[in-house]
Order: sequence, then C-alpha cells, then structure tokens
Amino acid sequence: MTGNRSAPATAGWPTLLFAMLLLLTGILRPALATPVERQHVLVISAYHAGLPWTDGQLAGLQEGFAAAGRPVELHIEFLDTKRFSPTPEYFAHNARLLDEKYRSQKIDLVITQDDDALDFALHQRQTGALPGTVPIVFSGVAGRRTAALESEPALTGVFDDADIDSNIILLKKLRPTLQRLLFIHDQSRTGLAQAAGAAALGAEHPELRFEFLSALPARTIQARLAELDANSAVIMLTFNRDSEGRQFSHAEASQLWASAAQVPLIAKEDGMLVPSVLGGLVVSSHRQGLQAAQLASRILAGEDPETMPLSRGWSEAIFDYQQLARFGIDPDLLPANAEIRNRPPSLRQTYPREFWLSLALISSLGLIALLLAVLMRRSQRAQRTLASSERNYREILAATNEAIIIQTPSGEIVEANESFSRLYGHSTADARHLSLAELSSNQPPFTQSEALQRLTQAQQDGVQVFEWHARHQNGQLFWVEVALRPAEIGGQPRLVAAVRDIEQRKQTESALRASEERYRLLLRHSPVGIVHFDLDMKITYANDRFAEILQAPRDKLIGIDLTRLRDQSPIPACRQATEGTPGYFQGEYQSTLSGHRTWVSFRTAPAISAQGELIGGIGIVEDISARIAAEKAVLQLNEDLEHRVAERTAALVKANAEIKAAMTQLAQAERLAALGSLVAGVAHELNTPLGNANTVASTLRGRIKELKGSLDAGALSKSALLGFMSDISQASALIERNIERAAELISSFKQVAVDQTSIRRRRFDLAQAMEEMLATLRPRLKRTVHQLKVEIPAGIVFDSYPGPLEQIVANLVLNSLTHAFTAEMVGEIALSAHREGDEAVLEYRDNGRGMDTAEASRAFDPFFTTRLGNGGSGLGLYITHNLANDVLGGKLQLDTAPGQGVRYTLRLPLNAPFKIGES
Repeated sequence: MTGNRSAPATAGWPTLLFAMLLLLTGILRPALATPVERQHVLVISAYHAGLPWTDGQLAGLQEGFAAAGRPVELHIEFLDTKRFSPTPEYFAHNARLLDEKYRSQKIDLVITQDDDALDFALHQRQTGALPGTVPIVFSGVAGRRTAALESEPALTGVFDDADIDSNIILLKKLRPTLQRLLFIHDQSRTGLAQAAGAAALGAEHPELRFEFLSALPARTIQARLAELDANSAVIMLTFNRDSEGRQFSHAEASQLWASAAQVPLIAKEDGMLVPSVLGGLVVSSHRQGLQAAQLASRILAGEDPETMPLSRGWSEAIFDYQQLARFGIDPDLLPANAEIRNRPPSLRQTYPREFWLSLALISSLGLIALLLAVLMRRSQRAQRTLASSERNYREILAATNEAIIIQTPSGEIVEANESFSRLYGHSTADARHLSLAELSSNQPPFTQSEALQRLTQAQQDGVQVFEWHARHQNGQLFWVEVALRPAEIGGQPRLVAAVRDIEQRKQTESALRASEERYRLLLRHSPVGIVHFDLDMKITYANDRFAEILQAPRDKLIGIDLTRLRDQSPIPACRQATEGTPGYFQGEYQSTLSGHRTWVSFRTAPAISAQGELIGGIGIVEDISARIAAEKAVLQLNEDLEHRVAERTAALVKANAEIKAAMTQLAQAERLAALGSLVAGVAHELNTPLGNANTVASTLRGRIKELKGSLDAGALSKSALLGFMSDISQASALIERNIERAAELISSFKQVAVDQTSIRRRRFDLAQAMEEMLATLRPRLKRTVHQLKVEIPAGIVFDSYPGPLEQIVANLVLNSLTHAFTAEMVGEIALSAHREGDEAVLEYRDNGRGMDTAEASRAFDPFFTTRLGNGGSGLGLYITHNLANDVLGGKLQLDTAPGQGVRYTLRLPLNAPFKIGES
C-alpha cells in the first residue's frame, strides 16, 4: 500500500548540528575502531520468503544490525510451516538438514521468528543438537507463553500480541451504534490462540455479540460478510488456510474480506493493511525484527540474556483516510499518534510550482537561501538513507540461502546473487545473458511464455508463490519454489524472485504420501481391530474393524477414557503397554457403549514416537467368539462321537459286507446276462446250417419216395437211377458240410461259454479268440445298421485268461450299442491290436456321441450309467476295468470328448500274472 504519512516538524538548528556531529562520529568510528571478528547468527524463520510478515521481520532485523554497527553474518533458514504441517517428522527432517549445513560452523546466537521456529529451536536445545550456552532471541511469539519461556535459560525476545481489547474499545468509540462484532481466524495454533484470547474479552463488552468465523471455505466466509448490517464490524485475526486447504498471505486474506464486507474491517498487524481495510492498532513486523536485532546486538556485545526481561511488541495506530470518510468517522476521534494514510494532498502538494513561485515573490533572498540549505541537507540525508538501504539490500542478497533473481517486467535478468550460482550452476555475470527458458525445463507448463505470464500476474495481483521445474547448467532438471513479487528498485519497476530448491522435499513428500496412504489403507481395512490410546489411557484412534467387533459407532470411541469402562478386564494389558511392556488378555468382554458381549483376544504393545519416546499403547483385537463356540462344539461332538463310534462301526462293517455280497451277485448277474446273449447267438448261428441240412434231408426223402414208386411200377430206368444217385451224392455232401459247420460252431460256442463262465488260464491266439467271441455278437449286430471292423494280426499269443479278455471286449461292444449311437446314426466300431515287446496293445474305438468330462471321470465307477431304467446297470465298465487291472494285470485308459466317440486303450502283458493258488 502506498500513501502519505504525517511528517514530523522540521528540527531546529541545534538539532541539525547535533545530527551532523553524530554523523561525523559514525563515519570516523569504523576507521578508528579495532577490527572485530565477524559473529555468526542463525536466523530461523517459521514461514517462507515472500510472506509480508516474514519479509518485514527480516528487513527490521537487517536494519537493526546495521544500526548497531557490529560485523554480523546472518544465516537465514525458512521452515515453511504455513504451507507444510510442522509434524515431528517434518521438524526432524529440517534438523538433519541444518545439522549437515552448520555442523562445522560455530553459531554465536540464534534468532527465531514466530512460534514454530521457537519450538524447533527449543527442541534442538533439549536434544543436544543446539548447545544450551547458545543464546536464543525470539520475535513474533504469542504472549500467552510468557510463564513457560521465563524459565528457559539464555533466552529473551519480544512478543507480537496485538492489543485486541484496545481495538474493541477504539471501535466502540468510532462506531457508537456497534452491536455485532465478527472475528475471522483459521485453525492454526496461532489463529486458535488469538480467537481464544478474543473470546475471553466478551465478558468485558456485554453489549456486543461476539461471533467467530473459522473452519470454513473462504467463499463461505465472504458470503457471511456480505450479509452484515451497518451495526456490525469485523476484526481480522490470523487466516492463512481455509477448510479446503487453500493458502493465503495476510494481504490476500484481507483482500478477500475487504471485497465482500460493507462494514469496517480492523487489522491486527500491518501485513493486513490493504485497500478497503479501515486500519487499527496494529503490530508491526518491521518493528518486531528491529527489536529482536537490538536485543541480539546487546547479547553479542556481552550482555547476559537472562538479565534481559521478555518484552512486549509495539503497536501502531494506522488508518486509511478513504475508509474513515466512507464510514463517516471523524479523524479527531483517533489516537493522538495515529498515522492516516491516503490523505488527500494539500494545496502545496497539488500545486507545488505555483506555491513556491508565490512564496518566492514575498520571501526574502535569505529565506530562499535557508530553504535551499534545508533542501540540500534533506538531499544528503536521503542519499545517506539510500546508500544505507543499498548496503542492506546487498547484505540481504548475500546472506540469504535462497537464489534471488531480479528481472525486468519483460523477463530480462538484471541481477542475481551467489545462491543463484550455487543453485543453477551459472555465474552471476552469465545470469544477465540467460533467458527464462534456459532456466526452465521448457516443457509445458514450464516454458518461456508461461514464465512471462507469471511475471504479468505478479505485476497485476501482487505476490505469487508457485512451484517450477528448473534446469541446471548441466541439463539436469529439478524442482524449485518461487516467491515472485513486484518491486521498485532505483526508480525502475522490477520483479524479485526468491527461488528455493525443493527437489528433496518433493521426493520426501511423494514418499511420505505413498507411505501414509499405505499406512492408512492398512489400518482402515485391517482384518483385525486396531486401537491406539495415549498415556492417559484415552482412545485416540480406532479402525472400522475395532468398532465392528464392539458394535459401537467409530466416532463415539474416540476420546473414551479406558479407566472408566464398565468392564475393566482388558485394562491391565493396556497399562502394561503404557508402562513399556507388551500385554495380553483373552476372555469374554462387554462393550460399555453397546452392551454387546463377545469373546476377544486382545494384545497390546507400547507406542513409541520417532524420537524414541513412549507416547501410549497400541492394541490388536480379534473376535474369537466363533472359535470359542467351535471349540465348545468340538468338545461336545467328541463326547457324542465316543458314544456313537461303536454303533456306527458295527453298522458300517455290516453294510460293507452287504455291499460286497451285492457287488458279487451283480457281477455274477452280469456274467449270466453275457452268457444269455451267447446262447441267443448260438441259437441264431446254428439255425442256418441245421436248417440247410433239414431242407436237403426233406428233398432227399421225396426223391427216395419217387424212386420207390418207379421201382414198384417197374418203370425204373437207368437214367433215372443215375440221376437219383447224383442227387443223393450232392445231398449227402450238403448235409455233411452243414453238419460240420454246426459242429464247428458248437465247438467254438462251447469254448467261449467255458471261458466266460470261468476264469481259466490257457495259451491262445488273440485273433482266434476275438473271432470266436465276436461270432457270438454278430446276430446282435445284424439287427442294427452299425459296422464292426477287426484288424488283429495272427501270432499274438497270450498265456493268460481268455474269458475275462473276451468279456472286456464284449462289454465294450455292448456298451457302444447301448449308449454310443442314436437311432439316426450309422455307427462304426473298430477293434485293432499290435504287439509292443512283452505286451499287447488293444485299441477299441467307436464314432458315437462320446462323453463329457464329468461322465468320463465317473465312467469306471460302479452303478454309474446314463441309461438308468433303460437297460443300463452301471456295472459294465466297472467290471471291465477290474478285469483289465486285477485279473489280466493290464491298464485300461479312456479318451473321449462330446461328439468325438470313445477310444479305449487296453495294454496287457502277454504272460498274465498268476492268481493265488496257481503255479
């Protein structure tokens, strides 16, 4: 903000002479003084460069040390806690970084700016990282900590508490109709502390209604401010982050509230003074830094800090003239020392030339000479101030660890500090010839055009803080944070960029986010209940499973005092954890919240912080009700089983014997059924030769009757007799052949019947045995359209059991006729065999419907059939498999698929194993 401030009256001549004497003394002293060793001061700022409050403190600090004239080297570090939560892990990371940077550097004094920085320094002193003999000077710290800080050794400083009560009293004087007072603050430690202090003042102003706006999005607060009536006013406390995580500087937040409110806005510190803010009794960040520098200079000069009392900050009455006029406030009601900014210029200021010309006409030459002398002294004073400011400016550039880049509005670099060289690898001389593209990754959105847009935005809207993908001289890319702000240097518009390397922080943040997400998912979705409690035995965390086990709302569990639970059975295990040892409890537990009873297994362990401190306990809870119930059921079941075992064993033995008997009877029935089929086949095959013999015999009987008639009549001729003899010869031959064929069939059928109704071992040719067996099946095949093809070479001789082998093949053929072919199919059955060493391999195929996987897996099971009730017993393939494996000593394998038919591969030894009792 720019404006006119009230200037003190021109000093008299004695005062001017005294000032000149002091100036000469200041000029001569450095030349005459003995050289003093430069002292090192570590400045730890809680926030970040570019924040007006922080920049004001640093400027005051530089000015204070410059005025003291001591050779001091400032080492400035920023904790950046406005944008990153000051967790123990974050402080530990910064502690390691500072230890690496200043391990070999002697630090004579530490200056901390704001509460987080002071907490960090005190913790480093407690851990031994910062020696207790190093003095600490603080600024920007809340006054409520006075009692605690007075006991700290080698520590002094200045508090920054705004005088809220005085602001309220002044506001009541300026606005007599005031009825409603709103306080805006965030949820930070500073904001909450300020709100608590303001709330305590409510009793002193009962005629006012206090309201507090916090934990809301910024746009919601703006909407609430827009609704205020003329009897309201607003006091702005610390607000740097809204409920949606958006971050604001003091000036940015003040601009938001000023754009929405139609009532007076009172600021608590100078960084909040923006257009449309009335003003107030404000704390000055510049004076905070100046006071801290004065205290530090006294300590560096040898004064004991413990003899220096903790002091209060200065408040200044600063108001905006335009806002005073807007709300009809008489400036005479303001405090006597109030500064009024933006006051309309006087006549002399509006028309300076005419004024001085008129004055010249009525003034003497002596007065003109006096005026010129005064103006000359003012010019000299301004030049000295400018030179001092230039020195301060150069010292700040050299002292800060952040890279400082000063640019024109068009993006040309005019100056850079040494930290720029360390960060980017370019020399400060080369910086003037670099473009912003050469310092960037030059990939969208980090190109020259985007950089120029950032410069334009900073010129229009003020300070801009953003992250940027930068490029080192060696081409390596890295992340930086840029705080860009407009400035006027040497009367020229400039943009100052404070650049900080955040590559390691980005990597740490990424790893931390991934770790936190894994940890959160692990805790939230753990199959066991997890609970954390502090040293006071109060629950601070519980996951969903823990709440589910206790059948209690998860939010109601947080904050419960374990020592007040109705059921205290698991509490000893919790106390063990808070004492540093694991604990365990198993038993029935009743929830205090829900009354639900359940059996639990509860294991506890100490909770240790990153600093190795015991901070509470962790409990792992499992619901073992089902297990306990199962154990009880198992015990009862065992008792019941002991009574039933004997009865069931006897029943099973009896049932097993009955099943075996039934299996034997069914197998015998299957063999008798096969024998029945054999008899039917025999009858059919014998019918042809015997029928032929009977026909020839009948014909021969007729011929004999004719011959006898001719003989009795005496009409027998030689030719008739010769014809009769020829017919007899042919008939005899026919009868003989048919009788021989019948004899052969009877012999074959007899052999097959004997083989299939008994298990008799003998030597036989496989081709002959199969031909004899298949002869019994041909009548059955002739009644169908299906074809049987046999390709078995002669000479494959077995010493085995032909009956079981014939029954296997017969069962396979009958199984195909029964199950494989539908009514419309023309089936083909193929039987082949070949010899492989001491074994013979028989392969049986059909082109029927095949089997699916489920049917094939049960094909050899007893009583499994797909035609139950339609002639299928379910024992055919079961008996076949047993005969192949148990009797013949072979292996039977089935390959099939739906629509692909079946293929049985029977691998048999040529010499079957002997049965018990055989030799």
